[in-house]
Amino acid sequence: PKPEVLLPLSSVSCARPRQVWFTPNIASLSAWALGSRWWGLRPAHLTYFSPLTLGRLLDETGFAVRQMRSYGRIFTYGYWLSRIRNYPWPVRRAVGGLVHGLGLEDKILYIDTRDSVEVIAARR
Repeated sequence: PKPEVLLPLSSVSCARPRQVWFTPNIASLSAWALGSRWWGLRPAHLTYFSPLTLGRLLDETGFAVRQMRSYGRIFTYGYWLSRIRNYPWPVRRAVGGLVHGLGLEDKILYIDTRDSVEVIAARR
């Protein structure tokens, strides 16, 4: 990605010296394993970042990264099970059997698949 990707943020960053970004992690294991079926590949996303490329881009555009981490999401097991249709069949079958067998469909699950990145950065 080129530094021009962040140019629209220049005016915003003057008013707010700290910025927070959330983006899919194109270098994640799930992105690699699922390829074109990965959830993060969406028409609205014009550019994809890994933690390395996002950090480099922020540095080149005058931002200092204060924190970078993956973040998870909270779902019910049933919802998560409905969303893993792109995973390999043996995984879907094993997880589905476990969830249904233990009656976990309505229980809450926090999961961090490390395929999303949260970045807090400040103007230098």
